[in-house]
Amino acid sequence: MRAQRLSKNLVILLFFLMILFSSAFSSGRQLNSSIADVDDFTVFGRSIDFDCLNNTSLGDCDNDSLSNIEEDRDGDGNWSNDDSDGDGIPNYLDEDDDNDGWPTWMECPISPEQSHDDCPGFGPIKDYLHANLYNCDLPFVHLAYASDPYEMKLFVFIEHNSTLVELLHLIGEGGANSDRSHLDGKIHWINASPLPENRHHRSWTPSGIVDEGSINTSNGFFRADFDTDGGFVAQQNNSLFVMDTETNQFVNLGELNQSTGGGGDLIVNQNNDLFLISHKGEIFYVPDSSLNATLIGDISHIDGFNSPNHIKGTTLLENGSLLYNAGENIYLIEGQWNLGFNETGYLTNGEKLQIYHIHSSADATTGGDMASCLIPESDQDLDSIPDYYEERVFLTNITRNDTDFDGLSDGDEILIHGTDPLKNDTDGDGCSDSDEINNSSTSPLIQDSNGDGVFDCLIQTALSYSIPENILWDEVNVEWSPEITGHQPENWSILPELPSWLNFEEGMFSGSPSPQYFNETFVVTCYGNGGKAQATINVEVIAPPPVIEYQESKLNHTIGDNIEINVSSLRGPIDSWELSDDIPGWLQFDDGNFSGIAEQSGWLNLTVTANGISITNGGTGSNSSSSISIFVQDNIDSNADDKSEDDDDDDDDVSEPSLDVDLYTGLFLFIILILIITFVTYRLTRSKEEDCDEKKKESAVAIVDNEKNSSEQTNEEE
Repeated sequence: MRAQRLSKNLVILLFFLMILFSSAFSSGRQLNSSIADVDDFTVFGRSIDFDCLNNTSLGDCDNDSLSNIEEDRDGDGNWSNDDSDGDGIPNYLDEDDDNDGWPTWMECPISPEQSHDDCPGFGPIKDYLHANLYNCDLPFVHLAYASDPYEMKLFVFIEHNSTLVELLHLIGEGGANSDRSHLDGKIHWINASPLPENRHHRSWTPSGIVDEGSINTSNGFFRADFDTDGGFVAQQNNSLFVMDTETNQFVNLGELNQSTGGGGDLIVNQNNDLFLISHKGEIFYVPDSSLNATLIGDISHIDGFNSPNHIKGTTLLENGSLLYNAGENIYLIEGQWNLGFNETGYLTNGEKLQIYHIHSSADATTGGDMASCLIPESDQDLDSIPDYYEERVFLTNITRNDTDFDGLSDGDEILIHGTDPLKNDTDGDGCSDSDEINNSSTSPLIQDSNGDGVFDCLIQTALSYSIPENILWDEVNVEWSPEITGHQPENWSILPELPSWLNFEEGMFSGSPSPQYFNETFVVTCYGNGGKAQATINVEVIAPPPVIEYQESKLNHTIGDNIEINVSSLRGPIDSWELSDDIPGWLQFDDGNFSGIAEQSGWLNLTVTANGISITNGGTGSNSSSSISIFVQDNIDSNADDKSEDDDDDDDDVSEPSLDVDLYTGLFLFIILILIITFVTYRLTRSKEEDCDEKKKESAVAIVDNEKNSSEQTNEEE
């Protein structure tokens, strides 16, 4: 067993050694071939920490200055599942966590006592985790040897342990005027070859050296720095130049108003003002867009200055401190030296500047420079976020201080609240960040601050349905919509499984029932940012009520006729039938239909009732009734039949339709006829009587007239 455990441990050890060896080898290959040799277990001159093989949080498997536990960026306690750049290599094994070409240990050069929070960056953003950022404040020391052949070395200065790590050693390359651009992070320099045709613009990153092209001047520059626009400002003798790094074209800005000494270096501050530092320590101030140099102080007058060597290179750190190298030593000046100081090193506010010696090296040079870069402080919208970071990191508007119109400035969102300046509702809970912070006292970063299942600022979802107590199975395209109050849900579910005829989508029921009884209770559940809501519904499908109708065209029959009268069932199943009166034995009634041979004359007035399915058996319990009258008359006289047959023989080609006259109709017509005859007779009799009376009257008048005439005649005779 002991041998097995030993073998297992050896296999694990060899596996990690292979990973670390390949990592170190690949890192070494990224550098120029002339970089100082890196042994099998060294990355950029740093020893690998084998503590990581013990799988402890104190280990640093990728030797990037961050312990394994500090690589746990999601805070889940497991530092082996974090991969910030998505390259398939977990952070604790990845030397470049943001895959921007700059190793993590350069972008976050912290001591073992420090943590991730001490890594350089802006606000919550750390340089080593963002591909568009790098540790711009990281000082590089560029040493140039003027011996024949020319030599150049490049070091990075690690402040917390005061060490120089050699990155590059070139033979036949020179240039004491290097600096670093805040736009691309590269170290740039002009090769100081004695041959003008070999004076090229060079740049370096950990991926290697790039020849940026030849320059348009044969001048050798001894001071250089980048301005906030990315221009390479350089000094030759007493003249100033600026080079566009894209075109490599130098433009002569003019000659300074006075000599600023030899050697030394040039610094550009955030306002594009120049500080020219001579090799003796004199500092000259040149305002932006000016050629007027003013002496503001002499480093040699500050306490702590004790350098027999000339100042070779200087660089300005983000905190305003001045770092410079003189020979094999590096010094730091803290305080507002840029405001000017007197011959004893005192500022105008009474404070005294101090020089601190922070490093000694065995490398003494005849020329050199120091390089770092400053992030421009321009902030057009005054939101406390420099335009540089707004454009490269946060992608916010540099002219509007509230990019997402949520009532919070971009600066407050990034630096104070930790919210997204591009989203007015960072956590997507339905409330603007401003409302949550200023009005609701809820977290703009947590959708459900109180854990009640409802997103902050949203009304709890409530669900109900208005469904009839039952539906009839002959209904078509029934639809039931959900009644929702509060926040609209995003997801739906229903139990148990629905019948094939019933559809359910986004809370909506639809379908046409099958012609059978159905009764089931369903639970509908909806989920969303407004929480969980449920509704219980009962779906009962019952038989529709019956509807019957008789459409027999011939209800008058003669004895001996075959009677067949069928019912039409227009709707619903029928459970049973009823008749209002008894029917004669020769007439049968079956399922609403009448049949038989007529044997007896007379009237049959009936009401037929169809009883539907009862409520207890899944119906409405309703019925449907229809009235029917059947008339049977005696046989017609045989003579009439013979005459009818003879008449029919008169014209074989013409068929005379038989006329069946309803008894009531005949009686009615007969009465009308009697009335007409009576009226006509009355009128005729009355007319005769009136004629007789008129004649009698005329006769009487004639008699009277005759008697009168006779009397008058008699009187005359007398």
